[in-house]
Amino acid sequence: MATSVVTASIVAQDIFSTPTHKKGKIKGIVINNRSAAIRELTFADTFTNNDSTVRTTGVATTGASNTETVLIISVAAGVCVSLPENDLQALRIFGDLKCTADAIAATCDISTSYELID
Repeated sequence: MATSVVTASIVAQDIFSTPTHKKGKIKGIVINNRSAAIRELTFADTFTNNDSTVRTTGVATTGASNTETVLIISVAAGVCVSLPENDLQALRIFGDLKCTADAIAATCDISTSYELID
């Protein structure tokens, strides 16, 4: 299992990339919002359709680029939130998992644990 840590930003932060013919499985997310404001975070899967994603997602066109929002969460100021694997078990990532926040906040850390599966 690998872990990626990024800070909140309005620019999409790369969390992990999934190789072709693999899927990413999020094992847990911890968000430590030490900032003075509520932060809204959007996690998105960006991928280009290939034969593997067409079979899995049902999208009919190979070569098309897709961005799918997989999770949106608001975290109150001064709060640390933990999302365990059982809350995230339905999420599968086919390309690059990215996180975008509603504001730049160096005091808001996003730690994501994941594994790559067949």
